[in-house]
Amino acid sequence: MANDNTFEIIDLPAGPQPLPRWVKGLHVNWMDGWSNAPHLIVKAAESPFDWPNKRFEFFAPNLYFARHTDGRGEAHYHGGAISEIEIEHRVRVSRDEWRTEKRKVLATTQQEGYAGRHFPIVLGGKHPLRGKTVLLRGPWHSSPPAGYQGVSVWSPPDGRWPAERRPWHQQTCCFGLILRDDLLIRIFARFQPHLRLACVGKTLQPLKPEWDAPKRWMLDRERDRFIAVRDSMMPPKAWAA
Repeated sequence: MANDNTFEIIDLPAGPQPLPRWVKGLHVNWMDGWSNAPHLIVKAAESPFDWPNKRFEFFAPNLYFARHTDGRGEAHYHGGAISEIEIEHRVRVSRDEWRTEKRKVLATTQQEGYAGRHFPIVLGGKHPLRGKTVLLRGPWHSSPPAGYQGVSVWSPPDGRWPAERRPWHQQTCCFGLILRDDLLIRIFARFQPHLRLACVGKTLQPLKPEWDAPKRWMLDRERDRFIAVRDSMMPPKAWAA
């Protein structure tokens, strides 16, 4: 396994690979013009965040992690305590009428992740509240757990393919989906077989055909060449300064 200062080229599997039915494509955003590593966008036939009996395990100190057997997952980070609170929510009375009701729920403390957004989750694993629904209030997005990679995902709104002239990967995508390394490698081999994939530390990064190393190495070389040319054009007195 590579560390953050080294990389290893991954041997991609050859031939057709088994993939979940919801996976329909993969696009690479090279983040040209920026120093960020290339970013992967997955095309999905439906929302990959929903599956039957979805349960979030809690891993100390603050990770809530739901895993599907097909290799996808969802992770949120929140270190606040869980308690019973009273909240207000809107209930539809008729087509044009709503009313506000109060109800008690289990919830974390309010934090500011996702702009304070709330996520109702069902706990699983060995958590004392296993089977209970808990409202994660303002959890944080962070690096995925070991063995998983963060990607963006696009799926058709309301399950219908829109008559959109822009390519799917240029439409509004959602972040927050994580994929197990082996699944992402199979997806990459299926939809981007002409590219190479490298392991850099804990991340998987694609390489452009003309690259022989990940983006960070290529940018470092470009910087070093620029400095060498600049210095060769400067008079000796400028070096001393």
